[in-house]
Amino acid sequence: MTYTAPDIAWAPLVPMMVVLVAGAVGVLIEAFMRNVAMRRMVQLQLSVVALVLSLFAIVWQWVAMDGDGVVVLRNMIYLDRQALAWQFLLVVFAIGGV
Repeated sequence: MTYTAPDIAWAPLVPMMVVLVAGAVGVLIEAFMRNVAMRRMVQLQLSVVALVLSLFAIVWQWVAMDGDGVVVLRNMIYLDRQALAWQFLLVVFAIGGV
């Protein structure tokens, strides 16, 4: 029995990874920052920066996309223009909610 490592296209996952890393950093900030007012301000800034970076990554992928799309993680995720449009809308509404 042999194990073959999966072929992962990391570039299409950048918008999701930015938000996930910001969430992990936010948990660390929540755990270690004592001043409540400062913690809320840092959390707000971190959220906005992460969402804006994710938005730029989505727009960059939309502009750079040619063809039908990209298969990521052995047919588990398929990234095409419609998926990018949904991601764009979710991030825009998330920025509005912050």
